Amino acid sequence: MEITLLGMLLSSRALMAYWGSATWLPPFLASAKGLNVVKTGGFLIMLNVGAFLGYQFFGWMADRKGRRLAFIYGIFGAFVSELFPTSARATGTSLVWNIGRAMSMLSPIIIGALAEGYGLSFGLGVTVVFNLLGLVAVYFLPDTVKAGVKLFNSHTPGVDKM
Repeated sequence: MEITLLGMLLSSRALMAYWGSATWLPPFLASAKGLNVVKTGGFLIMLNVGAFLGYQFFGWMADRKGRRLAFIYGIFGAFVSELFPTSARATGTSLVWNIGRAMSMLSPIIIGALAEGYGLSFGLGVTVVFNLLGLVAVYFLPDTVKAGVKLFNSHTPGVDKM
């Protein structure tokens, strides 16, 4: 249960940071930096191309340096799925991801409310707090790279905490 709750904290905070930024960054760039729709769209395209390239690199990094370190720099799927034993991997991963997705719906609302009172820069700054809270969860979750997917079963330390 502990691993599942930490996984939910991790996914919800990471997705809240992403969706909060993705929703409010274009209006911020338009109002604070004077960029037009084309330039803000170009910025978001660069962000997504960078994410795609990052996925390729972080898989390699995760295999060599560990899931936890790679997660800090961007990998997510492999780290979360390996937290669960094979018999519960699909259910555990789906639960963690979908709770995170549900929680991420609040992010644009929270940032918008903060932007009304304190400005959009402050509201977007809250996404850093979301990421930091997610990193707290990463610290307490096991790094499964040493166990390996094939070896990760009910006898692996930490599985009994689900």
